Amino acid sequence: MGSSEAPSEPVEARLHQRFLQRWRLVGAGLSNVWRFGNLELPASSGRLLLRGPNGTGKTTALEALAPYLLDLNPSRMSAGKARTTNLPSLMREGAAGKRRYGYAWLTFAEPKEGMWSFGVRIQYSEGASPPVRVRPFAVPGRPLHDLNLHGPAGTPLGPEQFDEAVSSRGGQVFETEQAYVSHLAVRLFGTPDAAAVATLASRLREVRNPALLSDLSPQAAADALRESLPGVAEDVVNATAEALAESDATREAFERDKEAAELLEDFRSVWSGHASEVARSAHVAAVEAAREVKSGQAAVKARAAEAEAALSDATQAKQRAEEVESQIASARSEIDALEKRQAYKEAGRLNDLKASAAAQRVAANAAAAAMQETVRSAKLECDSLRSDLEHIVEDLEDYRIQARTADGQADSGAPLLTWTLSPRTPLRAGELVVDAGANVVTHGSSAVLRDVASRWLQLAQTHAMQAEAAALALIDHKPVE
Repeated sequence: MGSSEAPSEPVEARLHQRFLQRWRLVGAGLSNVWRFGNLELPASSGRLLLRGPNGTGKTTALEALAPYLLDLNPSRMSAGKARTTNLPSLMREGAAGKRRYGYAWLTFAEPKEGMWSFGVRIQYSEGASPPVRVRPFAVPGRPLHDLNLHGPAGTPLGPEQFDEAVSSRGGQVFETEQAYVSHLAVRLFGTPDAAAVATLASRLREVRNPALLSDLSPQAAADALRESLPGVAEDVVNATAEALAESDATREAFERDKEAAELLEDFRSVWSGHASEVARSAHVAAVEAAREVKSGQAAVKARAAEAEAALSDATQAKQRAEEVESQIASARSEIDALEKRQAYKEAGRLNDLKASAAAQRVAANAAAAAMQETVRSAKLECDSLRSDLEHIVEDLEDYRIQARTADGQADSGAPLLTWTLSPRTPLRAGELVVDAGANVVTHGSSAVLRDVASRWLQLAQTHAMQAEAAALALIDHKPVE
């Protein structure tokens, strides 16, 4: 039997598997840096591609992310000689006050350790020295999702709050930038030499901006490119190095052409602008005139229609006015005839009587109200007098009982004073009926009361004389005892 070999795995598959087994870039982000709010940049393929119109911040975002976050060298953030990007300018532009806190990070993934983010917290204070302070950190997961970068309602986190948030997630805040770079070298690149990471960052800058090699000799530029791009063909590297070496003369020619082009562009812009302004003004005037003509024609048609309608309305109004005048004359004749009739005169007298009756009704209502108030007051006074009468009767009965107790001859056997209630006829005033209350009838006379009082006084004097005689007898009898 013949033997067969298994087909070898394609190169692309081996490279993909190797890519998944190493630390790989999966995202990046900025928060409150430059004009950005919270900017997340996914890079699941390991590549980060930014597209957009000029001036939207593509280069600025990359300057703040890579390779700056590899070596934390703020003096080499700019992507070109014509750019002046630095940390203070990134934090100053877009700031709402004199103090600002921002964040920048790169997120990497590895099968065993999962997803980790490496970045910096940037504190900006206007007028401070230095104006910017950087605090590096490493944390599992992704900021803004697994790590809160802001407090409630978007308030900034203080240094202690940020350190606590990172440590609670199992992350680390580094005291120095060198400690962060060393950790990055060991963790991501498997080397204890932090200078190797700095070299990698430098080569990334050279690849991103080959103009950085323009001051070198052809051989030095070729060596630098060969180190930064080891997989590029040798002839391409040499051609690029020679092109960079000759860039000074080319730059001078370009500068002269640029100045001439700028002069021509300025002349073209001025002349085109003037011609365009003249043409635009003429066009605007013509359009405005045409618009006014159309508006005038429409206004004339509208006024003509209004005039015809007004003429028709005036004719109808004149006819209506003549009819109204005829009706007014007829009505005046009827009024004169009615005023001369007896019924009209009697109707006038009836109105006078109605007015008089209304006035009398008002007066009667006022008198009835006054009567009602008087009756109410009288009832209150009668109630008070009846209460006093009850007290008098009770007092007389007490006196009669006391007199009878003292001397049986003092009591005639009948109450001295009594009273009864009898109904009273209600008062009427038209339809108003007022209750006048009950009538109080007393039984007894003042003469009887005076006789009783005189008799009680005589008995009292008699008893007083007997008491004095008894007292004297006792005094006389005491020596005899």
